[in-house]
Amino acid sequence: MAQPTATAAADDYQRLAAEQAIVVERLAADIGIPAGARVLDIACGTGHAALAAARRNAEVVGIDIDEPSIARARFRAEAEGLSGIDFQVGDARTLPYPDASFDVVLSTLGLVFFPDQEAAAKELARVTRPGGKIALTAYTTRSIPAQMFDLGHELQGAPIPAHPHYAWSNGPRAAALLQPYFHDVRVRHDRFETCFASAAAWTDHVAQWNPNMRKMLATRPAEFAAQWRARAQAIMEPHNRATDGTFLADMDYAIVTALRRP
Repeated sequence: MAQPTATAAADDYQRLAAEQAIVVERLAADIGIPAGARVLDIACGTGHAALAAARRNAEVVGIDIDEPSIARARFRAEAEGLSGIDFQVGDARTLPYPDASFDVVLSTLGLVFFPDQEAAAKELARVTRPGGKIALTAYTTRSIPAQMFDLGHELQGAPIPAHPHYAWSNGPRAAALLQPYFHDVRVRHDRFETCFASAAAWTDHVAQWNPNMRKMLATRPAEFAAQWRARAQAIMEPHNRATDGTFLADMDYAIVTALRRP
């Protein structure tokens, strides 16, 4: 079994994504992916959603632009003996697949980060067959990751986009993006737990493994990093439900589902 390279291990998104595995297992069951369905996982990262669909005996394609993540996804699929899955390196903003290629299209905390949301919705619709299902996940507006996103923009003096990634969690915004192509657009909220030795341990983890945070901190002076850590921990502490000195908090997210119009 070919393992990811040392370079990949040093930049392994799986370290950040591991706790999200429960999200896609719930999602695959909730939307009822049937055996034999042709499924696409857009911006698949290290393969959580693709692997969940493959465990249900679907025919799965996962695509992501990040080669180390795809290497990790292939390694995971091989380790589980999942043969009905094809991980591909490519730009998910311009998918290399014909129109109406897939019965189910998934993207967990992936497609929602594309800056051109209208173009992302259009491309999502293009590859979904008429009557096919889509399911996306996005962090909610007041979730910890959304607050961290806003904090990063504030400290850098950058304006927050009119429609940041977490705007997908709002029903009216999701409907505005999807209803030209889909019907029965639904948004519901859920959560998963994040567990660390302390809030400081959480911020250390994110600083190391979140690519955007790592880049931001690497290009700023030490004083900026210290300020970010202090402000980040101040955001985290009110969410802490642990009573034993550790850190336990909810990560709130939205599930967006819809059916492709005929």
